[in-house]
Amino acid sequence: MMAYYNFTTFDIVCDLVLVEPFGALEGGRYHTWIRNVFESIKMLGWIRLASNYPAVGILFSILQSLVPSFARRQEEHMEFTEEKLRKRLSLNTERKDIIAYINSDNDENVGLSYVEILGNSRTLLTAGSETTATHLSGATWYLLNHPEILHRVQEEVRKAFTTADEITLLSVSVPGRLPYLEAVIQESFRLYPSVPAALPRITGPERAFIDGKSVPGNLRC
Repeated sequence: MMAYYNFTTFDIVCDLVLVEPFGALEGGRYHTWIRNVFESIKMLGWIRLASNYPAVGILFSILQSLVPSFARRQEEHMEFTEEKLRKRLSLNTERKDIIAYINSDNDENVGLSYVEILGNSRTLLTAGSETTATHLSGATWYLLNHPEILHRVQEEVRKAFTTADEITLLSVSVPGRLPYLEAVIQESFRLYPSVPAALPRITGPERAFIDGKSVPGNLRC
């Protein structure tokens, strides 16, 4: 189930950003680029440690030199995204995908540069796919393990819509239309966060008080 969630989300996001999907659903297997994303995510913890602790940074650099495939995966990830973006930008299409909207007001003085578009494309392709599939996997697991909750969600959806064609992005976004489903989504975010990491922060040089508690200066959290 998790694999097919990933096949679906990666195909949809790639189609929205770069016109063509990865073909993961059609082929029933992960594209090399998707595998590289998974490997890169595993390295984020090491990168975080390396940035905060110099000794770990040295060990990480040694590890990268001993295992060149780490760096090569990153290069392949970057090269593939840039290749697809250049292909998308060269297309003369009226399709309203994300790149079309980014380019709609672009000229020499206004809008995003090529480097900025490339950076945003990389972010969209990753953040809009793996995290979504991870959250859906967690939500599905909890629903299947709590059949009474699953039944209540099903009843709410079936009462709100009479046919599958009525279910669209706009129709499900009507405030208050599916309150129980919304609650399930929010609760699954809490129980099964798709990005289980806090943004890095550091206190100022002086001792600070956070939520009424004394915190030393220059503390990373």
